[in-house]
Amino acid sequence: MNKWLCTLLCISLCFSDTILRAQRTGIYDTTISFMGSNRALSIYVPPSYNPAIKYRLLIGLHGLGDTCYNYRNALITTVGWANGFGNTIFVFPEAANRNADYFQPAGGEDIIPNSRDFMMAQYHIDSQNVVLQGFSLGGRAALRYGLDHPTDFKGLLLNTPAVQGVKEAVNGHAQSYGFNYANAPQIPIFITLGDQDLTYQSPLDSTYEQLVLHDGPVRFTVVAGMGHQVPSLALNQTAFPFFSFPAHAGTDAEAVQVYPALWVCNSSHAAPSLLLRNSGSDTLRQIRYQYTLGSSTNYQSWSGTLAPFQHAIVPLNVNNATPADNIISVQIDSLNNNLADTVLGNNSLTGSFYLPAATLSSLSEGFEGTDFPPPGWTLQQSGDFYTAWEQDNSIALTGSNSATAFNTILIFDNLGRSDALITPPVNVSALAAPVLNFDVSFTYDRYTPPYFTANVDFADTLEVLASTDCGAHFSSIYRKGGAELATYANPVINPLNLNDLFPMPADSNWRMESIDLNALKTAGTPAIFKFNYISGLGGAINIDNVYIGTNTAVKNHPQSTLLIAPNPAHDLLQIQLSQAALEQLDLFDMSGRLLRSETASGKDTHHMQLPVSGLPAGLYLLHVTTSDGVTIRKISVLN
Repeated sequence: MNKWLCTLLCISLCFSDTILRAQRTGIYDTTISFMGSNRALSIYVPPSYNPAIKYRLLIGLHGLGDTCYNYRNALITTVGWANGFGNTIFVFPEAANRNADYFQPAGGEDIIPNSRDFMMAQYHIDSQNVVLQGFSLGGRAALRYGLDHPTDFKGLLLNTPAVQGVKEAVNGHAQSYGFNYANAPQIPIFITLGDQDLTYQSPLDSTYEQLVLHDGPVRFTVVAGMGHQVPSLALNQTAFPFFSFPAHAGTDAEAVQVYPALWVCNSSHAAPSLLLRNSGSDTLRQIRYQYTLGSSTNYQSWSGTLAPFQHAIVPLNVNNATPADNIISVQIDSLNNNLADTVLGNNSLTGSFYLPAATLSSLSEGFEGTDFPPPGWTLQQSGDFYTAWEQDNSIALTGSNSATAFNTILIFDNLGRSDALITPPVNVSALAAPVLNFDVSFTYDRYTPPYFTANVDFADTLEVLASTDCGAHFSSIYRKGGAELATYANPVINPLNLNDLFPMPADSNWRMESIDLNALKTAGTPAIFKFNYISGLGGAINIDNVYIGTNTAVKNHPQSTLLIAPNPAHDLLQIQLSQAALEQLDLFDMSGRLLRSETASGKDTHHMQLPVSGLPAGLYLLHVTTSDGVTIRKISVLN
């Protein structure tokens, strides 16, 4: 009898201990057994916890370099989530270590369901009201796990999910972090991003686009003035009603994105297109929208059937556009035959498309203008945070500017992705001996032990392609990368920050490349040229003085042997050459039009003059033809 009494007493005490532990409230920390060791959990339970009531459970995942303790304390105490979310219990599981993602090591993401199960065993949790939240890399892990297990959660609350580049966002890795976008329709997803958090703008824009294209109930809010941080309590509070009713009540269409059209032949324009989606609770059967090109406003309608969160991609008719009207503004006007749109904040957007001016007879471009890309040029962008061509105001062979791009292993993996800088069409068929010349400066990166076990080069590639059918097809006419493209004797060794990636080239670190274009003459049509910069995860490139015209064996004379003065000039340029012989001077405007020309026939072949009076103030390109070739210099005229 005593034996049974002891047993019953033991059971009673153990049960009582479980109840006491289950009722623990406030901030506390504990551990659970996970993957063969103890894993920390940081917890907050409202002091007013009532076991008779079902509570929402929020599982929060911290970012890289943080801990579950710090993250819990920051959100619960500093940001005010303790009082901001009613009837909510919080658990913050620790990642494998401060410098690991939740998916490291393999199977590490199972700390998420283990944390949920632990809390549900201790407290009265509503199993249909579990929210997975994460910040930075924790947000990225929450997005991946939530899309893999959409029915486990009420919704995903993602504060700047640190998707590692556009390549990752579009599942461009062959074997890596993938997002199961096919499951997006099954789970509401609430994303925030600070507009000052430049690193993640492009990846999250692409993530949002993928979720929209897969018809997911997603809301994406960009917060003005905010960097890489969790936004205000008030904004995060709006996520919970969204999880219950993701669609806006009534009729609501969202203008998501304008997809640019890049090519044009004669007067037949390639049409840009518009990504629309239904963000309301009512089915949409008609969307009327206006779009503005310059001073011209046009109306167009889409008809069909869009259930909530379904999307459509529709063309925009721009056949009446002119080269000055390559910016298009879209505004949703009405829905379902004159019904008002209930939410106006997502109705407008602006995009651009390629519509070059008339075909050029030749081209000289030094990237000195205030616009980039220059007038008539366009960019074909991958959307990555880097790689994209831009104007460089600190490096140039001549003048003040050049075009530049770069890649590095220090940010994201964008290996194999490329960005293109594209010229206007040029009538190479009319040129006697057409050639494409440009000056290039390039270096790549090399890492040595102890950063790698052996020397490893990360080297980008420059490819120039040509099209004679308005961009429908391109053929490679030049391709160099790594040491072959480099203009420095050695690569950059072990760059550990962004400043290390950008050496300042001397004149000797520039090389002129010349490409024979005679093979393009047989097409009899204008040619478009694409400077395609392809990521090898390392490199910094500048190009200057792009010239498409007659081959005159262009050569850059050392500055010490060629004197051009004054520069800036008012009335007369003096050109003196101490070596070789002057033959001809040609002055072009920045669009490639020949304005002034002088020959050395019967004159001093080491000293010439060129009048510039009467020319508008601005920048010009002076081609100095000598017995050794041609030197191109940028000239400033002040009149």
